[in-house]
Amino acid sequence: MLKNYQKNLFYLLIGLGCSPLLWAQKATFLENEGELKKFEPHFRFEYSGQIGISTNKNFNYLMGAEGGLLYYFNKKNAITINFGYHYAFDGDAKDLGYIPLKTGFKTFITTGKTYLQGEVGMGVSTTRGYNGSGFLWAPSVGYITKRGIDLNLKYENLSRFSSHQILFRVAYSFKI
Repeated sequence: MLKNYQKNLFYLLIGLGCSPLLWAQKATFLENEGELKKFEPHFRFEYSGQIGISTNKNFNYLMGAEGGLLYYFNKKNAITINFGYHYAFDGDAKDLGYIPLKTGFKTFITTGKTYLQGEVGMGVSTTRGYNGSGFLWAPSVGYITKRGIDLNLKYENLSRFSSHQILFRVAYSFKI
């Protein structure tokens, strides 16, 4: 019963994370040169879906969805706060569902396109048999397309539950 609930919740979050791809229209502020010239600090809401493979035998695959806030304090840098749900499965260990709670820093290495991001935080287990929470860290590199779609490749490590994976993430954000 609990496993079906987790899968349904997971699919719902993935659907929500990928839905902006269906209605994304114009470029983000990072792609519009006119807006780059008249930049003002601002907040953005971002949501994403991600899939990945494990780098150890405990879990083979991971899927997840996240949402979060980004505060751009200049043209090239932002502070991030993220939350979501991840599900690691199909390995030697029992499947693991957890809620990642992270904060981080995003910096663009080219004008509005390619960026580096680092996140730290905690992963809180939602699966019976995995108690508590563990330290989570995730360095990544990403690229924002002309349509404002954020493509990201990251390594994520949740220390307490030996969950180490490489993830491909697709995100969309909008100014709030």
